[in-house]
Amino acid sequence: MRKALIRAGIVLGALVLAWLSVAVTLSNALAAAAPSLALQIWPGHAAAHARAADTLIGAGLPSAASEQRARIDQAAREAAAALRRDPSLAGPARILALQAALQGNARRSERLIEYSERMSRRDIPTQFWLIENRVAANDVRGALRHFGIALQVAPSTREVLFPVLSSALTHADLVGPIADLVHRGDSWRSDFLYHVSQNADPASAGSLFLTLARLGTPPAPPHLQGLIERLVRGGNFTGAARIYALVDRRWRLNDPPAQLDGDFAREGDLPPFGWELNQNVAWRGERPDRPGNPSLLINMPGTGEDWAAHKLLLLPTGVYRLSASYGVFEGQGGALRVEISCSRGGTVAAVVSAPANGPVGTLSGVLAIPPGCTQQWLTIQAIAAADATVPAKLWLDNLGLARSAG
Repeated sequence: MRKALIRAGIVLGALVLAWLSVAVTLSNALAAAAPSLALQIWPGHAAAHARAADTLIGAGLPSAASEQRARIDQAAREAAAALRRDPSLAGPARILALQAALQGNARRSERLIEYSERMSRRDIPTQFWLIENRVAANDVRGALRHFGIALQVAPSTREVLFPVLSSALTHADLVGPIADLVHRGDSWRSDFLYHVSQNADPASAGSLFLTLARLGTPPAPPHLQGLIERLVRGGNFTGAARIYALVDRRWRLNDPPAQLDGDFAREGDLPPFGWELNQNVAWRGERPDRPGNPSLLINMPGTGEDWAAHKLLLLPTGVYRLSASYGVFEGQGGALRVEISCSRGGTVAAVVSAPANGPVGTLSGVLAIPPGCTQQWLTIQAIAAADATVPAKLWLDNLGLARSAG
């Protein structure tokens, strides 16, 4: 597992360097701005000693090894002076830990860095150090715990840590531990899920989202939308459908009525597996003749035709019987056409059409999905009447699709 972490980038050389230059928030403004001046005014100023130590390290180490040691030793003297005056400071303990590590005293280094964390979980260089330390010990969950702390206490770390975590998802044995971390996540969880949905490997992101659902904390629909679209664009329709089922629990493979939502009653569904409505033409609403009965309401175009609604289906090839109820409640009617087209290439495979010119009517016909057409767009087209003077409005309900013998 440690090798997987290294490949995933959790062991980042950047983290080793980053902690050297991360500024630690200090309580005294003068000490932060001009530590040398503060020490001249008040030689016993603990915060000024701490800031001086950080400045010596954060300015960048010389290339010559002897000069490096001298710089670190100078910083360590400032850090020791700070701790003598205020043992609660985390930064100075961390700098002494660096000195001990470079001297080869691993045990003292670990004790000092643990002391630094006890003093303040908000010292981000310490958290980065502990991430590296836990990875070196092959303690994946320990490393992730410090990821969580850093993300919680310092939102600025997201820019560095989100890409590391999302890239680690490509390793199947890390999905579970990362899911546990995200499951318990707080202020950073939502932003991380957005990042994953847009940037992580889509299949790996799907594994994380499904694992979170099993843990009882599924991502919200806004997190899922982008991932579903990426999976569909990449041709992973089955993977996209599995994620969509987290949004619509009634959606199922190989079940035409479950995929169709022909009563237009499901709220919160997401395209492309949920209905996408043409905002200028169609909307969900009650049937005028049956208050409380949901339906699709359609503004028929004044001339020509326009699409009203469409959705993506994953149906086996074969012959299906389509049926629906409709009713014109304003204007002079027109016609409806339901098309099935193959998602690859957009070829129209089957059409059912009928005039829509009465207060109540039915639409029925047979649709044949040819071999090789394994993903299908179902589109409802609204067609104006040739002699219409007033554009019509109608409702559509009870849209059904069932396997047929022919």
